[in-house]
Amino acid sequence: MAGTDRRMRLRLRDPVAGAAALKLLRKYFPEVPLSEMKRRITAGEPVFSCGGGINGRKTLAKLERDLARAGLQAELYEEWTSPDGGRRTAPLPRENLYNPLRRYAEIARQVDREMDQEADPCPLPQ
Repeated sequence: MAGTDRRMRLRLRDPVAGAAALKLLRKYFPEVPLSEMKRRITAGEPVFSCGGGINGRKTLAKLERDLARAGLQAELYEEWTSPDGGRRTAPLPRENLYNPLRRYAEIARQVDREMDQEADPCPLPQ
């Protein structure tokens, strides 16, 4: 099931491209014409896609949260090419999206602590 072409994708469940959805998506993707974004939504195509990198995951998580706050339901799924050459899709469990983000934050905090400890001179006894 692992592949180099594995993508995490997000599409809106409601195929009606309302003003709220388009306004929110415009915030994330200002370079994409609204007509193209509306076409993707009504066709049931993904409005965002990323690999497994941390920046893509962050954007995907933020977009999903913002859509939920706006009352818009999104579907997270993965897509990849199987060994037989066919395209496969499967729901993306939220844990598979959020656990690496949490781990990344833990590692960043640990690195910051270690850097602070190295930067602080040893206190001299008084």
